[in-house]
Amino acid sequence: MLRSLVVAALCCLAALPSVADQAPYRIQQQITTQPWEPLDGTPVTVEWRKGTLVPIQAPPIAMRLFGHTFESTDTVELYLQGNGTFEVFTPKLLMLADGLFTELDSATPGAHIEMKTVIAKTGSMLRLRYDSVSIANLAAPNFVSFEIQYRYETGEIVFLFGPSSENTRSITAKLAQPFVGISLQEADFSKMYGKVWLSEDPNAPTIDSSNTIAFPRLAGVPVPGTVITFTPAVATSVNEEKGGKDEEWRGAPVLVHDLLGRLLTRTTMTSTGVVLEGVLPQGPVIVVHARTHETKLLYIN
Repeated sequence: MLRSLVVAALCCLAALPSVADQAPYRIQQQITTQPWEPLDGTPVTVEWRKGTLVPIQAPPIAMRLFGHTFESTDTVELYLQGNGTFEVFTPKLLMLADGLFTELDSATPGAHIEMKTVIAKTGSMLRLRYDSVSIANLAAPNFVSFEIQYRYETGEIVFLFGPSSENTRSITAKLAQPFVGISLQEADFSKMYGKVWLSEDPNAPTIDSSNTIAFPRLAGVPVPGTVITFTPAVATSVNEEKGGKDEEWRGAPVLVHDLLGRLLTRTTMTSTGVVLEGVLPQGPVIVVHARTHETKLLYIN
């Protein structure tokens, strides 16, 4: 259910009508007046129309996504896909950020993909830019430009939509309609842990946050200048192994949330650091210490 409207306004941004505040991420969709400037990043070579995953390098900074901390280790792999997707893999989990997932092509002049890592004391980010690419299953000529950003400091994922042709505004051909949204699921798609997905009208989308392995399509490409920001609505400072000194958790009152931020139960921890009672689903849950407000991620078997 959509819970409340986001009405915040930023400098040089004008808010679009009614896009909702939805756990596990707050969603804000706005229009920027800033021009679409060249990125000046590193070119990324892809096999157009095949959707092959291309490994990309990330700075040694932990990524916080869906209440889970993806540490910078050999078991965390980052990929860009020629068909409009950024992916984070572990042996168990897969995080998707579909900026404009559909079968893309390089038929238009100047079509290219590039990436850029920005390291700063504040504002470090990963930027993935798709410029002047075409939608393969849509009548030619057509072109779209968009960017996926991951912001390390806040854990936000941002989709920016740049210049695009008028015939991408409304797309009726299902094979050409894009997928746009973010999700965390088992690496083999056997289980969904969290999803914030856009569908229907690209400029006033419906939000799907159901815990199902189902991904609705957007019926077109958002107008140029659209900025969609996914801001974490649940605690992100969690650790897969531990979250604070063990003795502080023994016998502590805790609140247990799923990865959508929904409260599952109020209970206590045992001396061995496991949940004492409560009907809980299998898989990862976020445990919040009721006194210190520290968080950690536990796996329920």
